[in-house]
Amino acid sequence: MRLKSMSMQEGSPDPDSASVSESIHARRPRRRPLLIAVSLILLLIAALVLPPLINISRYQRQISASLAAALGHPVEVSGIKLQLLPRPAVQIANFVVDSTTGYSAEPILQCSSVTAAFRITSLWRGRLEIARISLDEPSLNLERGPNGQWNFASVLLQASRAQQAPTGGTTARGQNRFPYIEANNARINFKHGTEKLPFSFLDADVSIWLENPDEWQLRFAAQPMRTDINLSLADAGQVQVSGSVHRASSTNELPLNLQAEWRGAPLGQVTRMLVAHDLGWRGDASVTAHITGVPNALALQLSAAASDFHREAFQPAQPLNLHVTCTATYRHAIASIDGIHCLSPVGNGSLALTGAMHQIHAADPEPDLKLVAHHVPADEVLELLRHTRGRLNSDIALSGSIDGQLAYARQPVPAGTHTTVTVLHTMASGAWIATNLVVRGDNMEQPLPDLHFAVQSAARPAQPVALVLEPAQIDLGGPQPLVANVRLTRQRYQIHYSGSALLQNLLPLAHAFNVVPGAFQGLQGNGAADLRFGARRDVGHTARRGEGNDIGA
Repeated sequence: MRLKSMSMQEGSPDPDSASVSESIHARRPRRRPLLIAVSLILLLIAALVLPPLINISRYQRQISASLAAALGHPVEVSGIKLQLLPRPAVQIANFVVDSTTGYSAEPILQCSSVTAAFRITSLWRGRLEIARISLDEPSLNLERGPNGQWNFASVLLQASRAQQAPTGGTTARGQNRFPYIEANNARINFKHGTEKLPFSFLDADVSIWLENPDEWQLRFAAQPMRTDINLSLADAGQVQVSGSVHRASSTNELPLNLQAEWRGAPLGQVTRMLVAHDLGWRGDASVTAHITGVPNALALQLSAAASDFHREAFQPAQPLNLHVTCTATYRHAIASIDGIHCLSPVGNGSLALTGAMHQIHAADPEPDLKLVAHHVPADEVLELLRHTRGRLNSDIALSGSIDGQLAYARQPVPAGTHTTVTVLHTMASGAWIATNLVVRGDNMEQPLPDLHFAVQSAARPAQPVALVLEPAQIDLGGPQPLVANVRLTRQRYQIHYSGSALLQNLLPLAHAFNVVPGAFQGLQGNGAADLRFGARRDVGHTARRGEGNDIGA
């Protein structure tokens, strides 16, 4: 009995020992948060105290030399310091990438602050690897040298030679991964030799990373600007570019695949950006482009649109939307754009521009272009005139179609009357015909004869191109037809017509087109008129001469 009792006591748990064990297990979970908190505090203290104590500046020369070797250009830095929060990184002050022989002395890149953040996982492996390089408000100068090469091209070529793993790769596989490079609020300037061009980009955000072993991806967004005129940034719109660049053995063979877009700019500001003054056009403009190939043979696909197009002086009753698509090939080695083909649908017809532009970087480029109109509805042309001139009667309609072509190219022209030497001038020439024309509206329906137009260029470049309406005979019910001819240039127009007409046919037609305002004031009724009238309008003033006789009402 005693043995049994002792056996039972040995097999049963001790209440005191059980309570002690429970107390120990209860204390352990309470200690873990405390240990974690103490560790974080110690790490925070180390992150705040250790960086000033670590003299990383003594490696400034080595770091500058490494960056110069990686970029292929001399590099200058004024200071380097270490940071541990929010992530381990090196901060570089006054980072400058200098130019090389063959370009101006102005640096390629200047940035007051650059941060190179490390990959935390690489620190545990004992191998230093940069994850992200951030440039704050850098200034980039892109210069085109006398040989046609850009100064930044050598940086791209140097980067393409370095074998690195993709930026987003999970493992480096024995290679450092290409860092994610970003620039915020950058300014990009353009230079041709020592001359700084007026075009630049402001507030640019740029991102570059290695997507695949042989493919970089990039994103770019900035506001275009001209420095030689007063242009508001709010009206400049935004240019966005995204795409890829592949490795190559030379800069002219770098494969590109880029998408570009320019939106949010009023048409008046677009013309100021391109030609430095306002052409008086209004509307909302947008341009998109797809660029593929290599610099020596870039395939270009462009699409441009202008909504609510009109002249500045007035707002038309109906909006007019314009759209054109283009394809071409840019050849950097010979500075030309070949295979130009632009198409703009106009009602049931179209306008097509074909040809090439040679020596596009020269002061006097050499165009070889042809504009062809195919069955362009006459009413669409009338609508365009309403939006650009504003004096045409909005109640009339014009049926018929327009066909023809205009050539703009270098053509041989004799130099003068005292020499037989032939020189080349850029000249415009062509012919247009408007057929099956009928004017309707304002209680009239007046057929018009086929109108023949010719484009004439003077032998002297200083003289303007003229659009000439060959003499046309219009039957307005008089004993003899009314003969009209017109000459138009950018500076003036000249109109002359003579003959006879019934007033009930003449007055509605004159009111509809309003070519010479006030010329027929005082004429009314159903009589006949014999007319001989001429008018000329110059920029800034109008001079008219006219004579009418045998007017009856």
